[in-house]
Amino acid sequence: MLGPKSTVELFRPASWRLKVGAVIRDIVPRRARVYLKDLPGEEMYNDTMKYMEEAYMHAGEYFGSKARENLIESVLSQFTYFRAFHGCRPFSFESYKRDGLVVLTRQRLANIAFELFDKTIPLNELQQLAEVADLQTRLGNLYFCANAEALISRCGYYLIYGSEALNCLWKDCLSRFHESQSRHREKGTPTVFACDVPLEWLQEGYRSGLVNKMVTHHLQLNSKWPVPLEEWNRNWGFCIPRDLPADYIRNHFHPAIIRDPLSSVSYTNLKTTCGWCAHEGTTG
Repeated sequence: MLGPKSTVELFRPASWRLKVGAVIRDIVPRRARVYLKDLPGEEMYNDTMKYMEEAYMHAGEYFGSKARENLIESVLSQFTYFRAFHGCRPFSFESYKRDGLVVLTRQRLANIAFELFDKTIPLNELQQLAEVADLQTRLGNLYFCANAEALISRCGYYLIYGSEALNCLWKDCLSRFHESQSRHREKGTPTVFACDVPLEWLQEGYRSGLVNKMVTHHLQLNSKWPVPLEEWNRNWGFCIPRDLPADYIRNHFHPAIIRDPLSSVSYTNLKTTCGWCAHEGTTG
């Protein structure tokens, strides 16, 4: 089991604001902090951090690559894990209990399709389709979202229709494409896994992106003209190029209502409990 940890829950500021605030007071020049206090929160954009550059200029200093790196590493050093959510539609939970979340491989994709179609398509045919499928952004990666509700309301495809990578198998067969979606709607259980992902596993771009959001949200709340939590953009996600062992899965739940991106009608999930829920008391 995992030991003591300090976990960032991005949209629960109480989990990180004190530590981030302390880092800012320690690193950001005082005159820059005064400038930021007077800056309306809605003028702070975490994607460019230009507002921080202007604050440093106001203080007669430069927010360059060295200062950026120092801020990023100083913030991340205060924490161990990042609470993130993964949506999927498992046929069985046994492999999740044993292996955790595993990255997509061509063989795994063929195996998923083989089971989805109840073994009516020969496995070797599916393996051949998987070998030539365009999986450029999916192969070898695990994807997560920082907010469970955003996952359900904006990324419901994975909960309703399973892995998007399956679509890549049927580029030359429209009937199987539609049958695949239809079968997945009836098979498997819509599931959201809440995971503690080690921050050291995040790639550089995601590490800096996370810190930029935390620092910006802290300063937005601290501004004389704050941006409240309710107005924060919750659509933030990332991937890691490796498996996530089962010990890092903290809990899971099965949402009852899921926004269907392919329909004007929301999907109603009747499978809101499973054997794992009963065993671990993780029903949500």
